[in-house]
Amino acid sequence: MARELKLMFCVAAAAFSLASCADAGRQKHDIHPFVQKLMTDTSCVEYKILQGYSEKDRMGSIAIVGEYLEAIRLADFFAVSDDFDNIDASFRADGIPDFAGERFEVLLDDANKPYKGYVDAGNNLFLRELMIRNAVSMLDSTCYGNAYDAVSSDAKNPAKALVFSSVSYSPEVIADMDTLLKFKGIDIPVMYLPVSSVRHVFDSIKDISSVGVIADLDVAASGVYGELFRNFSMKSGYLAPVRNVIFSPEGDGPADKLKEFIRMYADAGYREPLDAIIIDDVLLASGIDTMYSALREMISANSEEGALYASVIAPDFRFIDPAKCVADDLFRELRSDNSMALRIAYPQFEFFLTVFSPEFMMQNGSSDVSDKIKYGRAYDSGDNTVKMVRLSRRHVGKNEMAVLDSLAPNIKINF
Repeated sequence: MARELKLMFCVAAAAFSLASCADAGRQKHDIHPFVQKLMTDTSCVEYKILQGYSEKDRMGSIAIVGEYLEAIRLADFFAVSDDFDNIDASFRADGIPDFAGERFEVLLDDANKPYKGYVDAGNNLFLRELMIRNAVSMLDSTCYGNAYDAVSSDAKNPAKALVFSSVSYSPEVIADMDTLLKFKGIDIPVMYLPVSSVRHVFDSIKDISSVGVIADLDVAASGVYGELFRNFSMKSGYLAPVRNVIFSPEGDGPADKLKEFIRMYADAGYREPLDAIIIDDVLLASGIDTMYSALREMISANSEEGALYASVIAPDFRFIDPAKCVADDLFRELRSDNSMALRIAYPQFEFFLTVFSPEFMMQNGSSDVSDKIKYGRAYDSGDNTVKMVRLSRRHVGKNEMAVLDSLAPNIKINF
């Protein structure tokens, strides 16, 4: 189950000694100072949210939390995902959305995007803190009416499940959230795309030869996939970790990136057939059909190069879309907990947005926040520099609406 995975795979990055809970002797890991504060500081807003949270409300929402574009694409996938029979939960599409009747609340972290900026600035600790703050805000029953409100008073649904759309740059958040929620006694599904993607590989492929990952170089440096493959290999009985090769191919689109990845794999001297390629980027993964077409073109070429490429692709090769993997994991988890809404209705979506607080803007004396200031914010300073508000027409211009329509064609966005 996904919750078991959350406990078993506390993902480590090189700078932190995070441990797998499956290890016989559990090692200590560095708890983020903000997590420590939420455990004991009764004056902290997030402490009060966690203290007042009840997981017994089956009518609660499913919260998707992450960077603006990634969260939108993930929400759109959930809107039409249909891998299961809604009656008996068997793995069989039935023409009804798997999450029929569910309420989704989607936090588009616009103020803090892109997360990669924090990695480039060496400010991973602040990135971890903002991701924790965002997640806790979705467990609240209120949000801010607008950025100028002193207190949050607009009603919203507390989340009964959390889905992180963006953790690859900062996998320590998995351990942060696990530590925090366990301490507070909050037992709800918390889903992470890399965990679901790697789990899907081991659940669906027997005798794995090699698995590729298309990801940003900073994602590779975070160590998230290396640690997950080590842990899942051990759990699945492999004598050595399953080979996983991460490349960050150049290219203008899915087809170009795929072709470059295969070339990089072959040129590096790897000859083990690839059983799968995980697409870490959920936006890029929306072009998987294009990738399949490009792959067929590569391996069918009547040339020595085409023969080489064909030799490193397993007969049952597949691309792994993290959106599909996390949707399937969440469905199973909610069904096993008997916590699905089970209403005969299309999934409903409400969007929220992070905006900089006026106080923070005034302190910086500008209507814009420079990258230096944004990515240089100090962690655990006690200041929450952003507020969560309900997305409304005043936040969305013509260009923004075009982006929403493009990435979420299956969701009707009402203001």
